[in-house]
Amino acid sequence: LWEAFVFSMMSHTNILKMLSCAKLDKKFILALEYMNYGSVRSFCSKNVGNISNQKKFDIMLQMAKGLAYMHSKDTFHRDIKPSNALIN
Repeated sequence: LWEAFVFSMMSHTNILKMLSCAKLDKKFILALEYMNYGSVRSFCSKNVGNISNQKKFDIMLQMAKGLAYMHSKDTFHRDIKPSNALIN
């Protein structure tokens, strides 16, 4: 529930928008906006050897901007990894 509250307070181009939150049994389910290309991990796996250094830099820069925004709001993502970063 706390994550849903914090997530709902975020408004930045490089952070997913939370569309809805619901309680199912004892768990909370978050509905997030859809990202066309899936995770950074799956995108890189599907495009091995075909991703330019510029594209890699752009992805990293966008992630850094989203994280910087979160940090400016005294919020920290505790599980940063390619499978948790999504590409649109």
